[in-house]
Amino acid sequence: MGNLIEYRCGLIDFQVGRKHGKLNFDPAVYIEQCAKSGMKRVMFTCKDAYGDAYYTSDLVELNPMAGKDYLAIALSRARELGLELYAYFNVFLDDIYADEHPEHRMTDKEGNPVISYDYYKSLCPNSPYADAVHERIAELLFNYEVDGLFLDITYFRGGTCFCEHCKREFHEMYGYGLKNDIVPGTREYADFNEFKRVARARILTDIIRTAREIKDIPVIWNGSGSIYLAEPETDGFSDYLTTEFHAPDYLDGITRAKWMQSRKQDFIMSTPSELGSWGDWTMVPEITLKSVVCSIAAHGGGVYYNHTPYPSGKFAQSYIPPITENIGKAFEYLETFEEHLRHSRSRADTALLFSIESKRFRENGYGSSGFEYFRSFKGAVKMLLSSGVPFDIIDESGLSEKQRYTTIILAGTPYLSPETLLLLDSFIAEGGNLLVVGETAAYDEKGKKLRTMPEFLGAEKIKDSEISVEYIAGIHDSIGKSVPQMPILIKESGLLSDIKTKGSAKVLANKCVPPFEASLERHVYHQHAHPFAMTEYAEVIHNSYGLGQSIFFTADIFRSYHETASPWLNMLFKNCLELINPEPVLRIEAPECVYPTVIENEKGYLIQLVNINGPINEPLKVFPRTMLPVPEVKIITKLAYNNATIVSGDGQTKLLDDSNALNIKNAGVHTAVLLER
Repeated sequence: MGNLIEYRCGLIDFQVGRKHGKLNFDPAVYIEQCAKSGMKRVMFTCKDAYGDAYYTSDLVELNPMAGKDYLAIALSRARELGLELYAYFNVFLDDIYADEHPEHRMTDKEGNPVISYDYYKSLCPNSPYADAVHERIAELLFNYEVDGLFLDITYFRGGTCFCEHCKREFHEMYGYGLKNDIVPGTREYADFNEFKRVARARILTDIIRTAREIKDIPVIWNGSGSIYLAEPETDGFSDYLTTEFHAPDYLDGITRAKWMQSRKQDFIMSTPSELGSWGDWTMVPEITLKSVVCSIAAHGGGVYYNHTPYPSGKFAQSYIPPITENIGKAFEYLETFEEHLRHSRSRADTALLFSIESKRFRENGYGSSGFEYFRSFKGAVKMLLSSGVPFDIIDESGLSEKQRYTTIILAGTPYLSPETLLLLDSFIAEGGNLLVVGETAAYDEKGKKLRTMPEFLGAEKIKDSEISVEYIAGIHDSIGKSVPQMPILIKESGLLSDIKTKGSAKVLANKCVPPFEASLERHVYHQHAHPFAMTEYAEVIHNSYGLGQSIFFTADIFRSYHETASPWLNMLFKNCLELINPEPVLRIEAPECVYPTVIENEKGYLIQLVNINGPINEPLKVFPRTMLPVPEVKIITKLAYNNATIVSGDGQTKLLDDSNALNIKNAGVHTAVLLER
């Protein structure tokens, strides 16, 4: 199959339709500009969301506004310039087919046909449309010598599908009928979600089979690396993983990159060359593009820029010079260190568990009212990004590699299977550190509340709290550094519980409560009442278990931090992390706009520092145009090495290596330091 991963790629996302006049686009010129900007691989639109083809086909109509075979022209020029070309095929969106076969469309529970992304008509993979997809892809691959197949839109829209084809398939699979008024928190709802995962897996694996019968090329699909879909049992079949990074939401993009990095597959991320998202038709600043590239590369991933030139009218052209110039500059920088990314793996010794079990438990409608898994999870990511410690994001399968990590963090995991609990128990008993926050293994798989808590927490639940806010007070000195000596508010954290220690576990902070739940009839000042009384219940518990230890925040401070950005909750978390893992494999001392990663490659260890002016752990509201260098970043590491050199960075960046730390002077947008063994 050749190289499965190229780090500098592009995608012409040509979803342009035929309603605005003749297309003024020369595929050969476009491919020339791709090569000039440093791209090694291009995903080229062959079948778009409208249902138009840009290649000669007996099954799909060529877009009449194009009037010629764009794919053949692009392939010819790509071969001359040494570029690889993948065929882009939009799977679930096809307006032309939907108009011809309205009975094959996805429908919502009211029976209405579904519109996706404001305009496009979604087709159901359980309908005969799936056969049309296979036939079209087979014809495309048989007639054109493309280097790979790139699939887009391969998932059900939210709240779908209730078409007659799905109802028939559902009945065959489960033995009872699918109702439109299906209720969350029931077996039927869980079955429905499983049914959709199975249907998606079937069409994707069938497409792979169809493709491989014709030629041995990579088959990949957008969303195969999506943490929001989180269907590794299906997406692991993608030859490498892809998802999207939309600046200026660095928090979301970095979260996605970390998730894919843990999957043990190569990955690339698409990013718009436009402001925010597809169809803004206005470029992002040069520094924004570069910072996104560096954020992806810091986790070992490649980049493909999503770029669509103006297709018609006064400004129509085959490429937009300012955009391709910016892409070229970003890729020129990436080329200086991309070889250090090949055959690499993360060397972080801290991991955050992304619990697929808890995510699906919540999606099935189980658990406490109002619980949203991603609020807690992203609150944890926010805190970790500001901790100065590199970390991975793993799912339950990563727990079997417990020897890789000294510390694992759990964020609001209401359901964990017995197998997962056994892995966690073994991890801590054998010397691991566990930092647990909020509701943990509180339900069985059917949503029934459990009476006991995992033994490794050293805690027992007495009852649900009667008040929706509380305060952390009586904070022990071991976790109180830089935290004000006053009760610290916890609000918007979901269900609260009254919990005591068990066995030899120790209380590091107590629960303090207001005098009452604020209401119209009785309240103190605005919002909620003041801290009033200490309780006998624990807010933070430290427990020694076997050879390891755990710290348990009984309230979901991650979710609270996600909503409030309380610096004191963040500081308490950092102090607790330092208490149980005082010497991580690497940490930095730097402003919170800088975050580190560390990967191991054939030569040694590559430490990368990414500098996003402004808090990296919050979604930025602006597109950065300049990045102020950080005067000094101190890197403290336990990794053994013989020599340290800067392999990539801004011109003013300097490295000072002493016996205690690596000191980086004037760190710009990105700095890569190689520690050679």
